[in-house]
Amino acid sequence: MEQHIGFCTNPDGARIAYAVIGNGPPIVMPPGYFVVINPYKSVPEIRNYLDSLARYHTVVMYDMRGAGLSDRKRTDFSLESELVDLETVINHLKLDKVALLGAGMGGPIAIAYAAKYPERVTHLVLYGTYANHGKYLSEEIKTSEVVPKIWTGG
Repeated sequence: MEQHIGFCTNPDGARIAYAVIGNGPPIVMPPGYFVVINPYKSVPEIRNYLDSLARYHTVVMYDMRGAGLSDRKRTDFSLESELVDLETVINHLKLDKVALLGAGMGGPIAIAYAAKYPERVTHLVLYGTYANHGKYLSEEIKTSEVVPKIWTGG
């Protein structure tokens, strides 16, 4: 499929690069790693995976500020800063309701957006991620302490 690359500007003036593939209900993928746009072209496994999603959905992904095609200058690495960038991309593309696919580092961003805008999220898919990175760095915790906070049943 053809990948369409565009740019939008967040409230701080940083330019964020995004890519759109496919047609259908939108699935937005916060960056699970620093760069997501360029591997689409160069890594066959990633291209096949995204193309399979794009058969039935509009897949939206973007490069994290400080990496890839997005602006390089960056001083704020907070979750709040990441959330602003996700909001910027979604609002720029005029997406009313989205499914979020949060993998790796993109999980906390997707969770934060879903918590802030539950009426705009149709589905929240989390893969190989975490809810609270800071807690994992600061102390050893048991899985049973985390699961009730993440899993809501169903």
